[in-house]
Amino acid sequence: MKKKLNDNIFKCALSGLLLILGWPPFSLTPLLFVALIPLMFIIYKKASIKKVWAYSYLTFFIWTVGTMYWIANTKIDLQGFIIIAIAWILIPFFQSIPFLVFAWIRPRVNHAVVWYLLPLLWVSYEYLHSLWQFAFTWLHLGFGLSPMPWFIQFYELTGYLGGSFIVVLFNVMFFNLIREYRGNHFRRNLAISAGTFAFLIVLNLLLQPSGSKKNNAIKAAVVQSNANPYEVLDENSLKRQVGTLQRLLLPLKGKGVDIVILSEGYLRSSPLDPLILNDVDEQPSIKEIKKISKTIGAPILVGFIGFKLFDHKDSAPASALPTGDGRYFSGYNGAMLVAHDQPSQVQMKNNLVPFMERIPYLEQLSFFEKFKLSLNQAKNSYEKDDKINIFKYKQMRIGTLICLDALFPAYASHFISSKANIMAIIANDSWAGKTSGYRQNAQYASTIATSLRRDVMRCATTGKSMFVDRAGAKHKVTLWDEEVVVIDDVQLFENDTFYSFGKDWLGLVSTILSLTLFIGVLVRQRVQLTQK
Repeated sequence: MKKKLNDNIFKCALSGLLLILGWPPFSLTPLLFVALIPLMFIIYKKASIKKVWAYSYLTFFIWTVGTMYWIANTKIDLQGFIIIAIAWILIPFFQSIPFLVFAWIRPRVNHAVVWYLLPLLWVSYEYLHSLWQFAFTWLHLGFGLSPMPWFIQFYELTGYLGGSFIVVLFNVMFFNLIREYRGNHFRRNLAISAGTFAFLIVLNLLLQPSGSKKNNAIKAAVVQSNANPYEVLDENSLKRQVGTLQRLLLPLKGKGVDIVILSEGYLRSSPLDPLILNDVDEQPSIKEIKKISKTIGAPILVGFIGFKLFDHKDSAPASALPTGDGRYFSGYNGAMLVAHDQPSQVQMKNNLVPFMERIPYLEQLSFFEKFKLSLNQAKNSYEKDDKINIFKYKQMRIGTLICLDALFPAYASHFISSKANIMAIIANDSWAGKTSGYRQNAQYASTIATSLRRDVMRCATTGKSMFVDRAGAKHKVTLWDEEVVVIDDVQLFENDTFYSFGKDWLGLVSTILSLTLFIGVLVRQRVQLTQK
């Protein structure tokens, strides 16, 4: 009994390790296609539902901590570390649910084909998990294929959920090959596996975009400021930030740059020196940036932490705090396009990090505000406005994704529906230091590029900044911890993709099929019990 327990724990550890090695930054991506096989052999031995849940939880706990250890590499107190530990506990709990459901269904559908239900269940989990306010999609399997952009060209049809489906499907197929080795169905399973792989290769080749002629290109400058994310803010913070901005951007004068991109939260304000968003063009810092824009002859896309004022509590959101003069204020993480010859345009971050930037379901769970990690300048949860605003300047129509926004491609596709012809991703990964976090986030940019078939301008505070073409290939990638300005030509595209139209259709279809099968099995079991 003890030997069997140790053997199963070893298999869980092996699956967890393979997932870690297959994920960025190690990016031994093909390992993802076999990583779940050790866990699947535990299930195959007809383990009880309780044991399947325990072993799958252990597997995903190892993976979660091994790939997301970096969230603890920040300046937090004991309460903050407890919140992070809860995240490490909850993420593998959600990931284990598809295997728990499969363990219940499998003995009730006594057929080898039942294993092919696993990809549907997994995609259903990822899809449903992305819909609620606890959503944190960082470890959704489809993102793990981003280091192999040549293999994810089909994302223009399915989005990253197609990648998640393929990862679990390949695990099932290779599991069947191993299980049936020298068996009656080995050749059949081998043919199915080889045919599926060949189909994917051909599909990716057919969907690979042709080389761009750059006949509708703009020249973009990405500015990696290398700012300290833990700088203590005071009454002169915005003035210093604008001064640094001027130093970095004035050398661009005369270089024919069409747009400048700065990172998430470059303009970091606090109640001591707030950036007020109600009439943003009247703010002294924005007036100065408009002067810089006029000097260099280009608009400036810059991330900010700012505040909105509300005259009455009834009109203020749940996160609002009193100003002391009868009004209320809420904090926002957003981006704006500042140009000298037109009003500034603003886009808010709408996918906020649970418990770090916003308490999920704040209106109902406001009590938990005191447990939020104090890593932002608002001191209370940030607000979102759920609006899609395209930044328009001359021929450019820019869809702007702010950090975690880029891990919700269905959300990003709304910018394409609003006719964005290029995408910008701005991020501030520096708070977690030189760990795996910033490298993982940088890799994920290929998912947006291939799903939406748009060139991407990515700017991060301390790295990695880059340009990503619509085929997912990365260009002019910066190093960590360097102050640098990189310039490249990027293409403007107008065509929609099937994914930008259908969004997460694969998740919806998988969920419907999974629920139908689950209900069907439940009904059949009830009928059988009645007949007895």
